[in-house]
Amino acid sequence: MADMIKEVSKNQLYPVFLKLQELKLLLVGGGNVALEKLNSLLSNSPDTSITIVAPFIREEVRELVARHPHCQLIERKFEEADLDEKDLVICATDDKDLHVSIKYLAGEKGILVNVADTPDLCDFYLGSIVQKGQLKIAISTNGKSPTAAKRIREVLNDALPSEINEVINNLHKIRNKLNGNFNDKVKKLKIREGCEWNYSYYPVIFESEKALLKVEKKLNEVSVFPRRYFYPSLNVLPYIVYNKMEISESIAKRVLCLPLFVGLQKPNIQVVIDTVNKVLDKT
Repeated sequence: MADMIKEVSKNQLYPVFLKLQELKLLLVGGGNVALEKLNSLLSNSPDTSITIVAPFIREEVRELVARHPHCQLIERKFEEADLDEKDLVICATDDKDLHVSIKYLAGEKGILVNVADTPDLCDFYLGSIVQKGQLKIAISTNGKSPTAAKRIREVLNDALPSEINEVINNLHKIRNKLNGNFNDKVKKLKIREGCEWNYSYYPVIFESEKALLKVEKKLNEVSVFPRRYFYPSLNVLPYIVYNKMEISESIAKRVLCLPLFVGLQKPNIQVVIDTVNKVLDKT
């Protein structure tokens, strides 16, 4: 029973990031709350198509709309036809009865609605957002405390380093280099023709990187493909702030992972051993 209570009490919302620039939004309201919602929407997705409907529209709202050609103002009371061809609706007025009416009409048309400061009428919430370049984090308290969400946003914003966007961009470049046909990549995991696939490697540390490179070259010549999984040292990666770690850097340069795994046929194991020994005997 206790587990069931815990399950019910947790936030069961599912976070989704929308491509707002591909949707059509209706914002009902033109006052302070509407301005806050409009600022949030356009700061995150400046190319979003938003129709603002209200009998009174603040000057700040007009100025904001003037800077975004995909937005339009309709200075009058809400009409049911305003819901036509809309994907999302945000209500930001002080008229609770109007909000209830819009919620009902939108529901009839299958349109999702957010009503400011009224969680019970919301199909979705607009959470606090932390953004550092390509990184975007949305925070939700399940509509319980927008103030707490804003405070958490401030904490995260201060805690995340400004370099985080550079890290993400570098990881993206690495990901692109790794993308491709998986079959082409795993071909090199075979030690020799007729051998089973290799899923593990045995790390060996050499006296010098020069000796390692000689061994690696000779193994490649007999169609054996070791890996340098520990190279380079983590502290020298382009997306991490560099801190000198001489021991780590030295070891990383001298570790070669040999494809020796349980179940490997003895002749193949012997090829690896003999090749390594021949090179070391000459070094």
